[in-house]
Amino acid sequence: MAAVAVLPIAACPTPATAAANGVSVKLAELIDAARETMARSDKHYYEVEIPAHERAEAAIARIPHVTVPVNRPDETYWTTADPHAARLARSILAGHPNRGRGKREPLRRFVAADLRRQRQVERARREVGLTAATAASNEYSDRNAAAEWDVARFPVTSSADFHAKIAFMVERDMFDGLNHSEQMLADAARLAGVEA
Repeated sequence: MAAVAVLPIAACPTPATAAANGVSVKLAELIDAARETMARSDKHYYEVEIPAHERAEAAIARIPHVTVPVNRPDETYWTTADPHAARLARSILAGHPNRGRGKREPLRRFVAADLRRQRQVERARREVGLTAATAASNEYSDRNAAAEWDVARFPVTSSADFHAKIAFMVERDMFDGLNHSEQMLADAARLAGVEA
């Protein structure tokens, strides 16, 4: 999960402060909730997921790679250390029945060895907590997105709300690759007192 730098929760305006600055309490609450969700996500990322990644890398490094010779014992082209080799071996076995005659049995052994190692890697990730940490990060990402969209969809009725909403969306890079024109047009129409 990519970490996003956010302002400390203590530095974010409280709903009461925001209301005093002309921002509606409801919008301020939505912005504060989104920032708090991101802060919790960052905390999980730095304190749980990164250490789990480090433990997983160390555990995976201890799983030996397997090399299967193709023709002679001194050939070492097929090794689980090379992910391209595993993909190529699978391609030869699956899609080219007449290709590599005489090498198919070693390739089968190699693919089987690669599969066994992949299972060991997945077991290591589970045992050190990386699988669970990644699942939690995905949940945080979903919550972050939902909280951001709650702000984006908020129907502003004042220039202070409009500024606070746009400032938050810029802070969170919400305009990068996303089209918020309908929400913005609806907000502008309300502020101008015209039909969108």
